Amino acid sequence: MKKSVLGSIGFLLLLATIVFGENQWISAVAPTFQKGFYGVSFATKDMGWVVGMSGTILGTSDGGTTWTPVEGVTTKTLKSVTFLDEKNGWIAGSDGTLLHTTDGGKTWTSVGNFTDTDDFTKVFFLDATHGWVVGLKGVFYRTTDGGSTWVKASDLGGITEDINAISFYDANNGVMATKYFLAATTDGGDTWTKGTLDFGGHSYSRNDFKAVCMVSKTVAYATGWGSMAAGLQPTLLLKTTDGGKSWTFLNQTHPTYCYGYDMYFSDENTGYIVGGGAGYGSLILKTTDGKNFESMPIFTGNTLKAISVADGRIWAVGNYGELAFSDDDAQTWTPAYKIPYIVNYYAIAAPDSQAVLAAGWNGGMIQSTNAGKDWTVHCVTEENRATRVQDLFFLNSDLGWSCGGYASIARTEDGGNTWEGLRISSNAKSTYYGIFFLNANTGFVCGKDSRGHDIIEYTKDGGSNWNVVLEDSIHKPIYDIWFSDNTHGVAVGGDSSILYTADGGMSWTKATHDFPDKVDFESVCFASPQNGWVVGKALKGGNSAVLHSTDGGTTWTAVDLKTSLYLYKVRFQNASHGWIVGKGGAVFETSDGGNTWNPVDVQNSNDLKAVAQTNGGQPWIVGYRSTVLTYPLSTVVEQAAFHTQPVSFQLYQNYPNPFNPVTRISFEIPCKSHVKLSIFDLEGRAIQTLIDDTEDAGTHSVRWNASHFPTGVYFYHLQAGRFSTVKKLLLLK
Repeated sequence: MKKSVLGSIGFLLLLATIVFGENQWISAVAPTFQKGFYGVSFATKDMGWVVGMSGTILGTSDGGTTWTPVEGVTTKTLKSVTFLDEKNGWIAGSDGTLLHTTDGGKTWTSVGNFTDTDDFTKVFFLDATHGWVVGLKGVFYRTTDGGSTWVKASDLGGITEDINAISFYDANNGVMATKYFLAATTDGGDTWTKGTLDFGGHSYSRNDFKAVCMVSKTVAYATGWGSMAAGLQPTLLLKTTDGGKSWTFLNQTHPTYCYGYDMYFSDENTGYIVGGGAGYGSLILKTTDGKNFESMPIFTGNTLKAISVADGRIWAVGNYGELAFSDDDAQTWTPAYKIPYIVNYYAIAAPDSQAVLAAGWNGGMIQSTNAGKDWTVHCVTEENRATRVQDLFFLNSDLGWSCGGYASIARTEDGGNTWEGLRISSNAKSTYYGIFFLNANTGFVCGKDSRGHDIIEYTKDGGSNWNVVLEDSIHKPIYDIWFSDNTHGVAVGGDSSILYTADGGMSWTKATHDFPDKVDFESVCFASPQNGWVVGKALKGGNSAVLHSTDGGTTWTAVDLKTSLYLYKVRFQNASHGWIVGKGGAVFETSDGGNTWNPVDVQNSNDLKAVAQTNGGQPWIVGYRSTVLTYPLSTVVEQAAFHTQPVSFQLYQNYPNPFNPVTRISFEIPCKSHVKLSIFDLEGRAIQTLIDDTEDAGTHSVRWNASHFPTGVYFYHLQAGRFSTVKKLLLLK
């Protein structure tokens, strides 16, 4: 009914080219912590410290609710922190940095006559008197007078490599972990003896031990290297029961394949390990018998570097500002940050007018349900592993899928609040780059398999099971896939490959195109069943690759955008409005179905990997270095405090009118009501929703920024409870 009423009003729509304002794009998110954390220590449940890159020192006295930075102490990289009690603490770092506090971290003093070659990795204090600090290239010092004097060992047992960790049970008995060995001492660290190592029959490309923990005079644990990419080398988990003379490998029923970086044990049987690695995600292990380690749920895909436990609360910190705690024995984790530092975003989806999801590096994902005003943090996992998310696809506001590294696929049925891992591979070469679903059951993924061959697979049950429909070594790999209807689709990839299907994806034929150079085609999208676009970059110089099809994808013609930048993604909101994004902040926009493409300056030079636009018209762009950009279309609703309580519903004429490009719409509601304020075009199509929320009684106003809409007559419709009315407004550019 709305369409017929609004469409019957006869005004001529004057078209104009859409170009988003150059100075109104904003960075939508900022990571809470933008420096990597390498050490954490809690003296009590409330009082703790975190250290990391570029002299980062953060302290909390309220259990991590708030963190206060300590400025001006040092700019060196800080690798380790330990507190004996609420007052006495130590920090160790690069270039001979060793800091001491006796007032709970209010002031820090540099101690010791160390040199720039003393790159410290770990500081350990047993009590107020006995302490040790170790570092790269065999650096070792110990103190028996609370840090007043520091001496080297008499005999390190031939160790000259990096010493990564050290732990003592008492003043005499201790163990240390190096790049190649595990060693033990019975004289407080003056002399050391290498232990014999049993690797449980596994072949390792390196013996890089990162952490040790001595829990009794005879029992200690060690962890370190592990890799999936280097050929399924399990995480190093070794145990000694003879004080470090010999070490036995702890084989696991369900092994993990990444680094263990730090550990904590409360007794001989109960302990935790944190770590992680590229292509694997983060690692959290727990044991209650000193033999079997259980892989626990993870809160981030980035590598965790340190762990601390105090009064039953477990803290873990990581490479990219990860900081979280668990109060239920590592079952669930509460991040102490609002926005994580996701190194690179590769994918974005905008399922409805308010919802936005961005994902990328190591399974990291942020989600907003109110157009970017607030964000929640997720990590897409399968088998407690997190790999890179390459693409997101939503069929509606609830049902969506992700795909990515190690041939991983996940599904959400609640708009991204929770994700179910459907599959993941153990082969580093297997990667899915693109995903597309025709309906709730039928979908396709594309990428490369374990041999590096291009692959297209399909599912008929929503993603639980997959079948290969195309696999060969010609296209290397296939980067994107798109269907214009249930029958016709196009897939693009390396080696100048464009494939099309006319039978619902069951067979694929090579399309023809006239691009003269060898090219990697990165992305494909259809604005309408016949109108398709492909983008990429010539492999050896030349212009960017932009191709256009007017026959549904069987033939393609090159289009010159007069740029040499690599173009990564093309997406259309509707038949008219589309976007292309690429390397070095490249953004192009069309409002006429691709007849003209206009460059857009988004004031960002990072590589931009993906773009999406809500059905309300708000664009979102993501890319490298945690880039999330948007162009706000309206401000939040404002309530006029000086007005008396309205006695009736009222929608006012917008001001100014005519306008270019921003106008304000005001309305009154006499009682708390659910309000929906929408913009319609002359054809009666809803083009943007400005408000869709419950509002208090009073006078309200909202700005509409129409920069990306063409000149013409529009209508704004207010629905508040049972009240409904429409007014006209005129945009003149």
